[in-house]
Amino acid sequence: AVMALAAAASASRQYGGPKILQTCTSGQFEAKLTGWALNNKMPMGKAEYKKSAKALKVIVSSVALGDGTVLEVRNGDNKIGETLPLKDSETTAMIDPFDMGDDLLVGIWENDRPIVTGSLKCVEVTAAKK
Repeated sequence: AVMALAAAASASRQYGGPKILQTCTSGQFEAKLTGWALNNKMPMGKAEYKKSAKALKVIVSSVALGDGTVLEVRNGDNKIGETLPLKDSETTAMIDPFDMGDDLLVGIWENDRPIVTGSLKCVEVTAAKK
């Protein structure tokens, strides 16, 4: 079952970070992180990356694991940091500095089990209406 989850986690993977970094005029990226039912809860989250700050912020909720559990933050297959300990099924992580490479996939993992994953996408900032 773990192999199937890992395969599913990489199925939505998108590449092309350097090109997207150049073409994204806002320099802001977001990923909606979705996962698989875990202990009758559906974990979810959000990742935000600002090119100017070179920092990746991740927020995760509805993770049905014990308080105090620390989860891995991954970019593609590489561990890039850890979350703060879970409290009431929620946690955050700030990866600073973070240099976005070619792989746009961000994931939160417990050992070899993906909790939530998603690919970073450019957020276009529209001019405010006058």
